[in-house]
Amino acid sequence: MVFTQLPQEKYKHFTQQLIKKAHQEPLNASFDTTMIINNTEYILKVQPGKKHRIYVLQALMVERQECGHIHTLILNNGFLLALLRILISQGIR
Repeated sequence: MVFTQLPQEKYKHFTQQLIKKAHQEPLNASFDTTMIINNTEYILKVQPGKKHRIYVLQALMVERQECGHIHTLILNNGFLLALLRILISQGIR
């Protein structure tokens, strides 16, 4: 798990995007959002927190193959933080 702290206005805008565009399960505080970077799909479980922090709780790399999907859990905190920063800079799609 990694986090970044945002200025108040950017945090507010980002959380509004999460509510409108990301997937949220009932009774769950986190949001699932998908992003594609260099033809690789990632699923990030993102949660807004106190003090204008955005947390990435989990990230998966998805490989689509003829026989199905392979999901790989990303454990490298540097990579998780890079994905979070890209998500914040590009916005939720």
